[in-house]
Amino acid sequence: MERSEKKKIRAGVGKSRGRKYVKRKGPLIVVSKDCMLLKSGNNIPGIDVCEVKNINAELLAPGAVPGRLTLWSKGAIEVLEKEKLFD
Repeated sequence: MERSEKKKIRAGVGKSRGRKYVKRKGPLIVVSKDCMLLKSGNNIPGIDVCEVKNINAELLAPGAVPGRLTLWSKGAIEVLEKEKLFD
């Protein structure tokens, strides 16, 4: 989470087009249903929280760089197995 707190200035012309700063991504938390983690995750910079049904490749590997730390809740793994999502 320390690496996602840092904010650096973007290289190139994007600075003058309203995209001056770039922030890194932190861990991804996957939950089974709507819970308080979805709201509280927005207050911590770099952390993304999503439901298991809404997960996609961009969340798992932002910028096509694999290897993002992903924390799965026990309920999310059960929903994944029960409904046979992403077979």
